[in-house]
Amino acid sequence: MPRWEKNVYWDSFQPTEFEMISVGDDSVLDMFDCVIHTVVGAGKTHVFTQEASSVGARCVMRPSSYPLPPFEMGDDCILGTNSIVMKGEALPDNAVTIGNPARVTVGSSAGDLKTKPTEVV
Repeated sequence: MPRWEKNVYWDSFQPTEFEMISVGDDSVLDMFDCVIHTVVGAGKTHVFTQEASSVGARCVMRPSSYPLPPFEMGDDCILGTNSIVMKGEALPDNAVTIGNPARVTVGSSAGDLKTKPTEVV
């Protein structure tokens, strides 16, 4: 269930659907961009989707970071300025992530991000 915990600071963050993103305690959302709606499809057929995303506790999202839903951030993560988290990726706990596409540069799992398994319906 999406939720907003205590001591969350956001600067210029205005999601259109608050129920589509969960944010843990003591997190900072610092002028980042978050796409809540995505369009998927091939050719001329497109399907409009909404997928929930989550940000762990004590996370920082720097200005102009751009996570594409669905994404997950573990606890104590930093998403660097101008970083793009691709659809379905999960940042592990204690990760410092930068780049386009985002890569973990500091933490126990430095390297590529893990992709969440997706269900085909």
